[in-house]
Amino acid sequence: MTSQELFPFFLNSVNLLASSTNSGKTSFLVHIIKNRQSYFSSSVSGLLVVLCNPVVDGHLYKELESDDFPVDIVYLENFEPENIQENFVIIFEDVSILPQVILDTINVYTHHLNLNSVFIVCQSVFKDKFRELLSLVHNIIFSFNGANGVRLAKYINNYFCASDDLKKYMNEITNISSKLNSLVLLQLNAIARSDHAKFLAIVGIENLYTDKPFNFALVFPQLGSEDSFKKMSDGNETEVEDFEPETYPHNAFVLVPMKNVRKKSKANPITTEEEKWNFLNENLKEEIVNMFAQTKKQKPALLIASKMLKNKEFSFSKDGLQVMIKNKPSTLISTLDFLDLVSRPSFPNEPQKPKHAIFCLFVKKLMENGTPESIIRNKSLLLPSKQTVKMYKKMKFE
Repeated sequence: MTSQELFPFFLNSVNLLASSTNSGKTSFLVHIIKNRQSYFSSSVSGLLVVLCNPVVDGHLYKELESDDFPVDIVYLENFEPENIQENFVIIFEDVSILPQVILDTINVYTHHLNLNSVFIVCQSVFKDKFRELLSLVHNIIFSFNGANGVRLAKYINNYFCASDDLKKYMNEITNISSKLNSLVLLQLNAIARSDHAKFLAIVGIENLYTDKPFNFALVFPQLGSEDSFKKMSDGNETEVEDFEPETYPHNAFVLVPMKNVRKKSKANPITTEEEKWNFLNENLKEEIVNMFAQTKKQKPALLIASKMLKNKEFSFSKDGLQVMIKNKPSTLISTLDFLDLVSRPSFPNEPQKPKHAIFCLFVKKLMENGTPESIIRNKSLLLPSKQTVKMYKKMKFE
């Protein structure tokens, strides 16, 4: 079964994302919007982020904006639901109280304004009026790890599972999600749509946007719908490395992105230096295109990577995903992490990353080799701070 046959978020769906602070909720949402072709059943026209916490600025979402994909960010007090555009995704970010305007969006505007999907992001459903959302939303996304996750799983099992068979089935889902330490999408309230696959849960939903074939999601059909899933996926095959099927539930279906399904073949080994260099170039380019798909970072990241590949100061791993200054193994870093930072603008009072000094050194080497400053979007890397200079000396790069 591929992600083109099953989409987690159908048109007009309302979704609750509940997880503790600093658990990656925003990063997850950024990735599903960036890879929206694998997650949403219909085309997404744009994104509106409603900030419900005055401390949050939403800059990560703004990076998703492109010429043909608008991203609007407003604070809750300025939110006017009547002006929402059709087929937009709406995210209510960091909700701490549940105002009437959010309930109105769920109950009225989502359907009548034909919104693509709505997401409510909070830390816990056991607070204020949040528990009533469990009866209003179609899907809830959370992790079974941690006190909140365990409590929520038990609550859902007690109040949303009518039969013993369903309770047992839910326990299987709980166990595998906890084992895999992954997010689970649970369909609490099914929608009456003939074009929507009847699944109960997707364990590892975050894996639909990964680029590694051995990362996949497990789909659990609704009880009684197993035959339709078997017909849908009959004959599908995919290669999975280091896979032990006996450790996974036999009644689950594997869901992977279409680009990760490939025909099994015996490839000729890469032997010559030219073949190795071509593989490094093509693999790195593919990783950049996939990671920065539909963002403004893609073009500058590809351009900077091209400059690095032509610069003899840099030494790359065989697949191009790690890089260091030649003969300086202490500078070894992830190529994609560097490109992610250097291809976006800096932010005011942005905290420096642990490897900031290495990133600055890489930019310095690029400049020394004639790379124009104009392609370095993160200007903080061009003028290292005093703290970064001290890190240079401490780490003995020079």
